[in-house]
Parts: sequence; structure tokens; C-alpha cells
Amino acid sequence: MSAATDQKNGVITIDGRDYATPAVWADMTPGVTADQVRRAVMIGEGGLADEAVPVSPGGKIKAYPVDLLAAWEATRDDGRGQPRADCSTVAKACKVSKMRVWRAVNAGVIKAVRDDFGRWELDPSSVEQWKAAGMPGPRAAGHQ
Repeated sequence: MSAATDQKNGVITIDGRDYATPAVWADMTPGVTADQVRRAVMIGEGGLADEAVPVSPGGKIKAYPVDLLAAWEATRDDGRGQPRADCSTVAKACKVSKMRVWRAVNAGVIKAVRDDFGRWELDPSSVEQWKAAGMPGPRAAGHQ
């Protein structure tokens, strides 16, 4: 491989192809967390794992091609053009804590289902209703 060049936005160019770490991609793309990118790599979505390049001395931190990340991003919707939502994504978008979102899910204010990886898939319409209601973070009865 030829020399890597760090650019201003954290993207690394190797042999004319741009690469980004999950953290850099999350910063560049609203509504995406680094954990979502890592989870997609673990389950083999978008061929990301095949094209990874190590960017840390021990190889623990990996960067993925920006074009593949963009293609993966285009496929992560619920069929209506809405990105799939989890607690972290909704919390980041609403500028509240993940705990507040999780409490709303746990109390049934936000409808959600848990996927095979233990991640909550939140219903976008119930998230919008929750936002319209002022984003309450209900607590258990014993913790009022």
C-alpha cells in the first residue's frame, strides 16, 4: 500500500480510496453511531469486513471504505426511507440521555422490539409522539 494521508475531516486516503473509522463515519453522518457501524461489520452487512484496513499499531482500530459505508447507509432504512432507530440514535438526535429514551421504551411510551443482537428497534411514529409530548422520561414507581 502506498502512503496514507490524513485529511481534515478524519478520512484516510490509501491508494486513492477514502477510508473512515466507525467514529469518524458517525461524526460525518447524522443519525448513525459508531456502535451501529461496528455491529454491521460484525454481522457482515455491506461487505465492510472484507475491505477493512487496520489503522492502529495493533490492528484493533479498523477503517472501512467510505463508498461501502455510504452504500450500507443507503440500505439501513425501514422501507419508508426512515433510518432504523435505536436508543443511542434517538438520544443523539433529541439531545437527551440514552437512559431517558430507554425509560420511555421500558414504560411503553415508545414502541420498540428487540432484535437478535439485543438492540432495540424503535418505532419512528411513537418516537415522534414522544417528542411531541415533551420527551418524558418515566421512572419506575419506587424511584419517583
